[in-house]
Amino acid sequence: MIARWSIALVWAGAVVVLWPAIPRLFATFLLTFLLTNALWQHVPLKRACIMAFALTGLAAIIGELALGTSDFAAVPVLWLVDALGALIGALVSYIAMPLVDRVFNPQR
Repeated sequence: MIARWSIALVWAGAVVVLWPAIPRLFATFLLTFLLTNALWQHVPLKRACIMAFALTGLAAIIGELALGTSDFAAVPVLWLVDALGALIGALVSYIAMPLVDRVFNPQR
């Protein structure tokens, strides 16, 4: 359980610190997937996906505020890319997590 949270938190930090260097769609997709994986240990999968989507959105906003945005006209487009990556991450998580869990925890 601690390993799942550690991976998610390290990636969240990397997303905020290395925001310009990581492709946005991939960064938000993977962060949502990792957060869903960690949250699923505490709440039902559907709720974990929704919470991960919201938390990824907050991380994206923090990344924008921390690094500043020189082109404010591009902000809505960037937000849509972030939201799309998080949405794809939540949907993939919702489908893949039960399958992954069955493979790695066959006794469940």
